[in-house]
Amino acid sequence: MILWVFIAVIVVAYFGVLRPVPGHPVALTVPMILFFSLIGIAGSYGVAWFGFASTPSQIRARVREFGRQALPNLRDST
Repeated sequence: MILWVFIAVIVVAYFGVLRPVPGHPVALTVPMILFFSLIGIAGSYGVAWFGFASTPSQIRARVREFGRQALPNLRDST
């Protein structure tokens, strides 16, 4: 959340002071941008959680399998 606070400060400074959205009130656009930034962060967190909610041995097996699939492709491309 500390990173989001930094992002929020930058968004407020940019869209609230430097470049407000023409024709729309700042009191509506800035909170909307901040709200959707939280939704984006939550989505990324969800993808990471469901993608890597595994035991360390399952992650190692997955990495080995990715390596087995990638190495033949690398050899063919040279």
